[in-house]
Amino acid sequence: MEASDIKAILKSLGLKPSRRKGQSFLLNESVLRREVAYAHVGSKDTVLEVGGGIGLLTKILAQHAR
Repeated sequence: MEASDIKAILKSLGLKPSRRKGQSFLLNESVLRREVAYAHVGSKDTVLEVGGGIGLLTKILAQHAR
């Protein structure tokens, strides 16, 4: 997914990320997968994702956690 895709999705929902609030969106799937691996998320773990964004990290977490 490209940054322009994210911007289009957010715009269609009437949303705009705020850097002042620390909102950013990871787009690189390799980085997302690495972060989940670093967290040692496993099939027995329950994960609460705060500020889920548009679901890219959520998708990967759902593959690893229960």
